[in-house]
Amino acid sequence: MHPLAQTLLDAHTQQLLQQLSTEQLQQTVPSEIDALVTALADQPLATLVDLEAIKRLLRQQILQQPATELLRQTSLDLARRLLALPLQGQTRAADLIDSRHVESLIDRLLDLEDLRRDVVTAVLASPVYSDVLSDLLYNGIRDYLLEDNILTKKVPGMSSLMKLGKGMVNRMGGLEEGIERTIKQTIAKNLRASLELSEHLIEKACKGPRLRQALIEAWKKACDLNLDSFIAYIGERELIDAESILNTFWEDVRQTPYAAALLDAIVDALADSLGSLPLAQVLTRQALDVATIGREILACIEPALTQLRQSGHLEQRLRAHLSLFYASPEVAQLLP
Repeated sequence: MHPLAQTLLDAHTQQLLQQLSTEQLQQTVPSEIDALVTALADQPLATLVDLEAIKRLLRQQILQQPATELLRQTSLDLARRLLALPLQGQTRAADLIDSRHVESLIDRLLDLEDLRRDVVTAVLASPVYSDVLSDLLYNGIRDYLLEDNILTKKVPGMSSLMKLGKGMVNRMGGLEEGIERTIKQTIAKNLRASLELSEHLIEKACKGPRLRQALIEAWKKACDLNLDSFIAYIGERELIDAESILNTFWEDVRQTPYAAALLDAIVDALADSLGSLPLAQVLTRQALDVATIGREILACIEPALTQLRQSGHLEQRLRAHLSLFYASPEVAQLLP
């Protein structure tokens, strides 16, 4: 390299390092952002960004790549730290959620009559509910016959006779199981009317003020509890299991056409609402101004630039790029 070119390279490098110092950046970054926003202020957002490129990037980074082990472990460690915060034992549920908002939410949920009706119908139609109801009716009949009916209470000796009969049934091996099976089969055959009555009673209870009052009373009991009362049931094993389940769920969902369509729909919706607006108006809608943008960008890049300057890496890279110019034949022809 020509000696004069080397001298110019050194001076140019130091000048750029000075511009990238903290003091200069505090002036340079806001002024450059102001100039950039001013130049693009009237341009519609859709002309400044490539929506298809954004979609490709999001699909690649969100949908096409599985969660790394580092990300999973970091998420797990973060959850542990959040659950172990001392603040959990000093914060009540009522400190986070106003009771007026809870009541409003309850009212909105109770207004969803079709959903409530469908849920009640689906639950009562489940074989599990039928089995539970059959067991309840059978045990009630058995307890009534053996202990709680009027005959055993009013007729002398009847209680002893009923217990004697029970003892005989027990000694006869499978007879008790056979009687139980027969009674349950009879109950099952006539269960439809009981289920319809249950559905009617539950639906009636859900319509009235009783359910609302029950939910509000439940909230009143919970609102004064500290948050650690709710998370006390979450141990290390439950935390690990939850992370594994969520990751498995995400791995299944992210590969579906639905996930890709949902992501595209979100981008398209933002484009429809903001794409035709000038950049200046978009920033205004987001409550952003030039000073705020410059301040936040400076806060992000300044620590990194400080480290790069102190390590010498910044000067090294500046020299590498500037050398391409100062060592070029074009510059050599200009120098004496």
